[in-house]
Amino acid sequence: MAAADDKPLAGKTALVTGASRGIGLATTRALLARGARVAMLARDGTRLEEAAAEFAGTVITLQADLTEPDSLKAAFAKVAETTGLDILVNNAGISGLSTIEALDDDELHAEVMTNFVGTVACCREAIPILRKAGGGDIINVSSSAVADPYPYMSIYAATKAAVESFSVALRRELETDGIRVTVFRPGPTWTNFNEGWDPALQDEALRVWAEKGYAGINGAMEPETVGEAIASVATLPAGASMEFFELHPTGRTGEPPAIRK
Repeated sequence: MAAADDKPLAGKTALVTGASRGIGLATTRALLARGARVAMLARDGTRLEEAAAEFAGTVITLQADLTEPDSLKAAFAKVAETTGLDILVNNAGISGLSTIEALDDDELHAEVMTNFVGTVACCREAIPILRKAGGGDIINVSSSAVADPYPYMSIYAATKAAVESFSVALRRELETDGIRVTVFRPGPTWTNFNEGWDPALQDEALRVWAEKGYAGINGAMEPETVGEAIASVATLPAGASMEFFELHPTGRTGEPPAIRK
């Protein structure tokens, strides 16, 4: 196989949000393996540097909060000035765990601002840089929770549904610019997505999900599986577009019900 086939993204730069762990970190590995330069963006600077240490200085680290416009603008400005941009992977997402009745105002605001508004803001900042490069890819990571919304995670599902609708409109706006827009909808994936959840409430939610068949009925995927699939979207030849990519685990794992990305 020719070298160009071994590194189909050689010469291209990707920016991955939520890159310090889980699917974002796995996507970073997969993009690097395909020859891309990668800018890793995350909110927690300490965790970001710890994750980036794996790559021995071959990545760009961008500490930024998707809910803070100035922080985000500075991160994209750095990429525009240093490497340019060909691929944006909007992976960052958070979810609390609550019934609607008990939903905290701060948690509601954080989920909507991070999952939906943050995705929109990243696209807004990326579009002129991608256009300058002659086109590229925007990959917006959604969730199978859109099609199968969970009790206790209703806001998360709703924000991801908003991302999917937004992506359709964005694709239509950019169709003459050579910028492809893909909705990537992964199924249950083993991550630390539930970090910070109240253990008692999580046990209650897991019981309800298992009883009603919401989670884990077909097992769950490793983050590396999902990251490889995300990276593959950006390797499509010019003239082709993957508008919607839905990825599911196969086979029962015998594990407890999965926490969905």
